[in-house]
Amino acid sequence: MVLSYLPVVKRMFSQKKNTEDFPIWIALMIAPVISLLASKGLLASVYAIRAIVCTGALLLLMLRIEILDRKRSRFEMDSAA
Repeated sequence: MVLSYLPVVKRMFSQKKNTEDFPIWIALMIAPVISLLASKGLLASVYAIRAIVCTGALLLLMLRIEILDRKRSRFEMDSAA
């Protein structure tokens, strides 16, 4: 499962723009949180925590790219004016 995140991360780094949709990934973040709260076994908890960490890292990367994009846009507007 962790390996399935790599193509998304690679695409985001190579294109230097957010190619993913926030609501989808937020929903994918909520699912393991609910699962973690409902889980009773160790293995289920480990899988849920892994999903939370991976999805959270991807959401942070998406947020970072969005912030850098907005800063770049403002800089370009200021230098053009």
